[in-house]
Parts: sequence; C-alpha cells; structure tokens
Amino acid sequence: MNKLTKFIAVAMAATLMIGSTVTVFAEDTEPVTSVEATGEGSSEGHVDQKTIDITLPTVASGTKPFAYIMDPERLIKATAHEKYANTSWPDADNDTGVYFNEGVVGGTGDDKDYVKYGKDSISTTITNKSSHALDITVKAEAISADTDIPLVASDAIADAEEASLYLGLVVGEEDAEAISKDEAAEVTVSVAGTAANYKIAWNSTTEAYEYRQLRLAEYQALNGNSGKTQDDFDATWATTAFNLEGAVTAGKAITDETTAPEVKVTWSWADPEVTPTIAIDGTYSRANTANKFTLSNIGDLTITGIKAYMADGTEADPFASGSWSVNAAKTELTVNGTKAPFGSGAIGKTRGIGLILSDDSEIKVTFTVTE
Repeated sequence: MNKLTKFIAVAMAATLMIGSTVTVFAEDTEPVTSVEATGEGSSEGHVDQKTIDITLPTVASGTKPFAYIMDPERLIKATAHEKYANTSWPDADNDTGVYFNEGVVGGTGDDKDYVKYGKDSISTTITNKSSHALDITVKAEAISADTDIPLVASDAIADAEEASLYLGLVVGEEDAEAISKDEAAEVTVSVAGTAANYKIAWNSTTEAYEYRQLRLAEYQALNGNSGKTQDDFDATWATTAFNLEGAVTAGKAITDETTAPEVKVTWSWADPEVTPTIAIDGTYSRANTANKFTLSNIGDLTITGIKAYMADGTEADPFASGSWSVNAAKTELTVNGTKAPFGSGAIGKTRGIGLILSDDSEIKVTFTVTE
C-alpha cells in the first residue's frame, strides 16, 4: 500500500513538472500594410423626359365646319331671314355679309332649337398634353373657280370698287391672315408643354423607370389640389384654337354666275427642331478670367470636350486644364482668358471655340480677342 502511494505521488509530481514547462508560441506574421477590395459599378439607367401626347381634332363625317354663305346684296336681311326658318343672325354692328353656321342652339319652353349664324366659324381647339412645346400649323386655302368673287384683304372691303370677299384665318392670339386666290393663309404657333403634369415613376409591371403623366390622385395630392377634379386637371394643359372669319362688300351687285370659293383647311403638329447653340456674351478678353458664353438647347446632352480654333478654322493648342467650366443648368460656359490656348498674338484676331457634345456633334462660336 505504501509502495502504491509512493508511485502515485511520483507520477503526479512528474506530471506537474511537465505541464509547467509547456509554452505555446504564436505564429510569426508580418503586420498588415494595405487592404484592397473591388466593387462592380452599375447604372440606374436613362429615362427620356420628353413625351408627346397630342390628338388633333377630327371632323365628323358629313359635316362642313367651314362652310359659309356670302350675301353681298344683303338679300337675307332685306327679307327678314324668311328663307331660313328657326335661325339666328348677327345684329347690325356684327353683320359682315358672311355667315358661318355656328351650330344649333337649344331653345327653352315653347322656343324651338335654332341654327345660329355669325361672321366667324366654330372655333376648333387643339390641346397639347405633351411634356414640351409643339408647333401647331393651320393652313387655309381657296379652291378657286373662274366664276368666284374676287378675294381681298380685310381692309380692302370698305373701298372695293367691285363686289369682293374677304376670308381670314385666325389662329390663337395671332392677327388674322387673309386668304387670296393664289396664296394660302398659313399660321404656325408654339403651344407650350406642361412638364409639371409628368413624373418619373417606377413601373413594377415592366420593372423599369418611366416618364408618365400624373394620375388624378397624384395631381390631387399636390399642394392646394385636394378638391380638384378631372376637369380641373384637364384645364391645366396648354391649348390653341383657330377659326375662319369673313366679310363681303355691301351694296355692290353680283351676277347669277358669281360663286363663292371653296375653302380647304388643314391643321397639323410638329416637334420643333431644337438645335444646341453657343454664343459669346460680350467680348473675349485675354485678361478676363471669366469670359462668358451662352448655351442654349443642350437638353439631355452632356459636354464632353472643348476645342480652340484659329481664324482659318484649324485647331489651336488645346485648352489648359481647369481653364473652362459649364454650369449645372448647361446654360453658361465660362472660359479663363489668362490661360492657353490664346496667346498675346491673338489680340485683335478672330478665334473660335467648339464644344463637343455627347452625341458627337459640335457647336461653334467665333469672336475677336481683346486685351
């Protein structure tokens, strides 16, 4: 028993001695001096913020909105309109002797519906629901016959020596344009777009961004619009209207063979061609650190570079780094004249600048360099 106890005691002592002499060493490593990581770039995409939405008014089959009656001898008035039952005619101050059918006016009580005649045709309205301005062109031309009454300007009616007719085209707020036998009246007006009625939105169905018109609820959510209706929203679009007007001489006889010319009216729209331009705002001085140039119609394009030109059109030395800048609205270019490319030898000489746009086009301007 004592021998066993002694053996155990010796074994434990050996174990403790061994345990106390074991040491764990860390691996030798170099300190970290740099770290790098990569990340893929992605583009959220592009949305064209230019939408065309316009529907030209059409003419119902069988209707003739620009048909008219001319009455140089004022036969209608002399007979108290007896030929025309249930009709209304202009009063003396507005009676020009030319009458357009302005439509049926509803009567009340025992009154019957009646047709109203006036010196102007029914007005036709064109609404531009696009995000930007469109050009509206209206053209009116006479389809003349040899027997037609002569067509004259409006101010020639009072002094005409023979029976004569004036027909004019009125578009928007523009002055009337007279129709002649050999030349049509043509008027083009710009009708503004309404970008405020559009928004960029995410389309969860197509999983793409889109530029679209506001929905009624979105329009109503705008400040002050909570009580607005669809009619209110529709009234926010820009419009233009057009019509014909006419007059004929009074008291000058015509013959049974005299006819009134037929009138053909056409209307159309076009997206105006917008051309980027650059123009100098004042002078280009070598001493001026901020020579200004006016930029127009850059739109969605970006400016990718700038060139300098000599008088003969050859390229000059490139611009010095940091010598030019363009504002965020892309409406103004600023050039530091104290830096290259135009040296002292350019004073009094013609030089040019060209801006390179993202569609690879270039817009140029020339000027005389001053001190």
